[in-house]
Amino acid sequence: MKQLLVEILKVKPHSTYHPGDLDWRCFTVSAGYPLQAMIRLWVDERDDLLGWLFIYPSPRRLDLVVHPNVSGTEIEAQMLTDAEQYLRPSS
Repeated sequence: MKQLLVEILKVKPHSTYHPGDLDWRCFTVSAGYPLQAMIRLWVDERDDLLGWLFIYPSPRRLDLVVHPNVSGTEIEAQMLTDAEQYLRPSS
């Protein structure tokens, strides 16, 4: 996940999500919550990471990180569709 952030910074040097931010989220924001429940990964057929979703414990907050090579593609559209379920209010 950090490597993907590094790759994004190469293409978008002013990205607001720094690799160190991932450490912060994993070890402070997630305190008391299992990381497996907070992270969703998308990989291709070679297991290369295409993007990931960090779902915050507070309702309707998340970070979606997309590899620059799939930005604007159907893969990104599917990621957005998948992420929507975490933005819906609980009933």
